Amino acid sequence: MYKAKKLQVIQNSATRSILKLKYDTPSERLFNCTLKDLKLHRVDNRLFDLGENYIRRSLQKQVPLTCRLVNEFKLNFESRDITYPTPLWGYYLIIDQLHPLIQTPVLSNF
Repeated sequence: MYKAKKLQVIQNSATRSILKLKYDTPSERLFNCTLKDLKLHRVDNRLFDLGENYIRRSLQKQVPLTCRLVNEFKLNFESRDITYPTPLWGYYLIIDQLHPLIQTPVLSNF
């Protein structure tokens, strides 16, 4: 997430410049102004939405690799065998919602 922080700093700097805010403007006020005036969300929220859309579309279009990863994730999630968070962890609600749409793929080595 280091790169997301760098992107957030760049977005904050651009927002201050566009809206002519002082450099010492509190972060919360800056985020509220960005959302209200520029209709722009925080970088981490936008990245999460991007990932969510990618997972949703991949599952709807039956992308084999994504389906395989989700099937393996669901198998481990249901058995509570997850020892560390995976990149799919944050998207478990979407996976749970769309998992019945997934056809069981033929497991082959990629």
